[in-house]
Amino acid sequence: MSPLSLVESPLPLVEPPLPLVEERPQAASRDHPVTSAARTLAALPLGTRVVVRYRLHGDTHRATDALGDLVALDAVTCTVATRRGDVEIALADVLLAKPVPPPPAPRAR
Repeated sequence: MSPLSLVESPLPLVEPPLPLVEERPQAASRDHPVTSAARTLAALPLGTRVVVRYRLHGDTHRATDALGDLVALDAVTCTVATRRGDVEIALADVLLAKPVPPPPAPRAR
């Protein structure tokens, strides 16, 4: 048996098919496609308390977090109602996102 016969195959190599996806999210921008974290947000109902880590542009910090209720979501942005006001975030900038439990009850002083 020649060394090449171990490598050669009578069948052509074929890439496995991609899994079927019912709905493929649209890209938020040409530079940054929608991330899996943004898809996580899309699966949550409005009103869910979330934390979203997202990219900052032009600041000294590279990313920051928004903690609050998910109040709006479209194909390009999401809006989180925080204690400081509504924060509109481009889905292309979302790095991490997850639902979080409600805030703890106030403590007696």
